[in-house]
Amino acid sequence: MTNDILSYLGKPASALLTSPPFESWKFKKTVDDDPPEIRINYVSAPNNFSITSDVHDKIDCIFIEADNLDRGLWDIPFSSSRNDVLSRFGVPSKSGAARTDPI
Repeated sequence: MTNDILSYLGKPASALLTSPPFESWKFKKTVDDDPPEIRINYVSAPNNFSITSDVHDKIDCIFIEADNLDRGLWDIPFSSSRNDVLSRFGVPSKSGAARTDPI
């Protein structure tokens, strides 16, 4: 499923939101309109999944939280190190310092 989930990058958010299994998930949409970039966020808290898109609503980031996730959907080992992820998916367009997210 890794290639399938990655195929949504650069596509309209509606492409993901209207596809199985996401079409049955509840998403909360918020807009960060702080300059210089407008960001559109779609969060499915019960599924530990979210996406962000640009001002044109094209997906540019997909967040998958390891806890309580239906692991059958993803071919991504959550035991991967940062270097493992970089070697598998390439260098991100944006990145910060390594950290542990408390969420």
